Amino acid sequence: MQSILITGASGFIGSHLLNRLYKLHKYNISLLLRKDIKYLNKKINQIIIEDISKVKNFETILPKFDIVIHLAGIAHDKTVKKEDFKLINIDVTSKLVKWAIRNKVKRFIFLSSIGVNGNSSKKPFSENDFPNPKQNYAKAKFSSEKNIISNLKNNSYTKYIIVRSPLVYGNDAPGNFSLLKKWVKSSLPLPFGCINNNRKSIISINNLVSFFLLIIEHPLALNNLFLISDSKSISTKDLVNNMIGDKSHLIKNLPIPKLLIKLLLYSIGKGHLNNKLLESLEINIDKSKDILGWNPPYETYSEINKAMS
Repeated sequence: MQSILITGASGFIGSHLLNRLYKLHKYNISLLLRKDIKYLNKKINQIIIEDISKVKNFETILPKFDIVIHLAGIAHDKTVKKEDFKLINIDVTSKLVKWAIRNKVKRFIFLSSIGVNGNSSKKPFSENDFPNPKQNYAKAKFSSEKNIISNLKNNSYTKYIIVRSPLVYGNDAPGNFSLLKKWVKSSLPLPFGCINNNRKSIISINNLVSFFLLIIEHPLALNNLFLISDSKSISTKDLVNNMIGDKSHLIKNLPIPKLLIKLLLYSIGKGHLNNKLLESLEINIDKSKDILGWNPPYETYSEINKAMS
């Protein structure tokens, strides 16, 4: 039975992945956490480190593992000091990679972000596109990607898999999807009725987890970068209308011109959401289909409906 270490397992993505992995009864699972999770089955080993950034040598706290899934990081960085952001999102990854090499980890799986490619796209992003990260989070992810590849591309034992994901949605998703969900649930009018010409690639938590379950064992995943998303892209108007669902008689998605929405977002201090809500960001997932035979098993509109329950 292979052993797996997951970082960031208490977060949204990590908790869903952990739940699916445990139900398979195929792996010995350990978690690297800041504090223990009370409700977990005792068969899951919890390694508690309150401040992972202060660990100088992971050999002092970690046994050997076959697979590492590195999900931990700070995604929403407005309230975090720049130096702390670097410590968590870059330095910890670098230390983990070096530890993985010394301890002959077979697979080092790293969750990155589509923000490494850029904030918006005129055509669907692919793995061959030149990186163009704009925000601190994406820049940190790109820095970690380069570190992983430079250390592991010629390593005879430890192999890497890097996954760039767009916005991940689900019932308990944090971040921008949560904000939009709260807006819809408030029954206040929404201003996105005119935003039907953009295309957004997003991914349901169930599709993301299905991809991770595949690359944990797939032999052709090794030493590869994958950009993944749901099968279909969607406009902001369609996203919001599907979130509203059968409550359209109560909640209105008003046809407000794009320029006015931009001014509104800037006026309330949410200008950073302009690209996320109004511009296109599409992903080409052909590489995952061609090399791994992966087709997202969950359909976007039904997943959005489940996420609103």
